Amino acid sequence: MKKIAVKNFFYPPVFEPEYDTNLYEADLGFDQYDHDMAMAVRTENVLWFMLDVIGFDVYFFYTATMRWYLIDHCNGIRLLGLRTREDWDGKYIRGNSIVFSDDVDSPDTIFRADTVDEFIKRVRIDGKPIGEVLDWSFIDEYS
Repeated sequence: MKKIAVKNFFYPPVFEPEYDTNLYEADLGFDQYDHDMAMAVRTENVLWFMLDVIGFDVYFFYTATMRWYLIDHCNGIRLLGLRTREDWDGKYIRGNSIVFSDDVDSPDTIFRADTVDEFIKRVRIDGKPIGEVLDWSFIDEYS
């Protein structure tokens, strides 16, 4: 039986009224394809591959804090906590619930590091290392 991580996470498609909007624990973390591509078992190594080798930014929702975050390459590596839209109705987290700022000096910046290695070693969210955070996160996109 699948265990629900977050109820009503996904916005249901208009033409699929019976769409399952829940986010399940099995959907958290990097998927097997990402691990295979990075040739890595540990989440920290997959993240290092995504950031340092490929140069992707990583956008994710951490279930423990119920908040969206972005790891990007703007003057080093930085972690941003994305703000909830003021007009959001509180339903369906994955939809139009956040505001994104691409300002280098954004007040949403939580942590900044000069290198990917430093970032992975030092960044914490809610006291947890980034590997553990990502294991309990819905990783939405990287580009």
